[in-house]
Amino acid sequence: MDFFVIAQKMETEGKAYYEKMAAETPIAELKGVFAFLAHEEQRHYNLFHALAQKSELPKKDNENSLAEKIKEIFGQLTTSFSVPEIIYDYQAAYNKALQMERESVKYYTEALESAEPDQKAVLEIIIKEENAHVKLIESLIDFVENPKVWLENSEWHHLDAY
Repeated sequence: MDFFVIAQKMETEGKAYYEKMAAETPIAELKGVFAFLAHEEQRHYNLFHALAQKSELPKKDNENSLAEKIKEIFGQLTTSFSVPEIIYDYQAAYNKALQMERESVKYYTEALESAEPDQKAVLEIIIKEENAHVKLIESLIDFVENPKVWLENSEWHHLDAY
């Protein structure tokens, strides 16, 4: 199967998964995290689609950088989130999301070797963003395992890698 077909399929599946998670989570703040990830997957799909069609790449969103957006999302949790002792157990779902993101990084990294020069730059950007998604989901897992400790950490070292 063609690289772009597989990449677009992966991004479509990721978007659908995050939309499902956003719809199912009872916590409004976490809905925002999943909606953000669904948006990112759609943006990656659009990039791969444009590369496959050899058309002009879509312009980057005028939104905040990925790091700023993630810190904004988790920052909102510190001011508006009433922290329960535990958050509904979505461990399997979060682990599946983490696995999906790691598989994307692996697939795109392997594809870099045979990519055309104009595709390499886009792939490198997407790999960087997918790695940031991995770190975001790892932080989310840390958060749901112990939300009070996570939110009380005023140094926010767990978000610096974005």
